[in-house]
Amino acid sequence: MKKGFQEAHRSERRGKDHMKPKWIAAIVLVVLIVVFLFQNTQVITLRLYFWEISMSQILLLPLVLLIGFGLGYASAAWRQKRRSGRSESGL
Repeated sequence: MKKGFQEAHRSERRGKDHMKPKWIAAIVLVVLIVVFLFQNTQVITLRLYFWEISMSQILLLPLVLLIGFGLGYASAAWRQKRRSGRSESGL
C-alpha cells in the first residue's frame, strides 16, 4: 500500500518536472517583453496621409501586434473558407 503511494507521488513529480522548463521559458519571455515595453515609453507621432496620432510607444507596440495577429487570423480563416468552398464545388 505504501509502495503504491510512493509510485503515484513519483509519477506526479515527474509531470511537474516536465512542465517546469516550459514555465521558465514563458516567464523569461514575459519578463523580456515587459522590459522591452517599459524601455519604449516615449511619445511618438504616427503620420498616415492626413491623419496624425500621438501616443506612447508602450501602447502602440501591443496595439500594432494585436492588429497584425487579427489580420493574419482573418486572412487565414478567409483562405480556409475559400478553399473549402472550392473543394465542395468541385473546382
